[in-house]
Amino acid sequence: MIWFRQFYERYEIPTLFLGMVLYASWLALTWYHRAIFGPLLFLAGGYVTQWHFSLQHESIHGMRNWPAWLRTAFVWPPIGLWMPYPIYHRSHSRHHVNYRITHPTLDTESYY
Repeated sequence: MIWFRQFYERYEIPTLFLGMVLYASWLALTWYHRAIFGPLLFLAGGYVTQWHFSLQHESIHGMRNWPAWLRTAFVWPPIGLWMPYPIYHRSHSRHHVNYRITHPTLDTESYY
């Protein structure tokens, strides 16, 4: 069972399952949108969209045992329609290289 645990941790199987549940949730909400009560659809859609942004963030900081192309392909679908993943990746990476992190005008992710 040690080999299974090493495989499980190395290839981040929980993250893989989480992504699969996330995409299945988004597809279900899209497919059945007419049958779901409007406010509930809005809340569930917002939750799933934010969950996807969290997965994109994880792909930048974690998932290091996955090849870069696979990490990108896994989180690339634009569920949120807000910011394409390549732009978010570039912006967020620049945010961490910035030595003035959290400065309101110099940090790409600081809005304080």
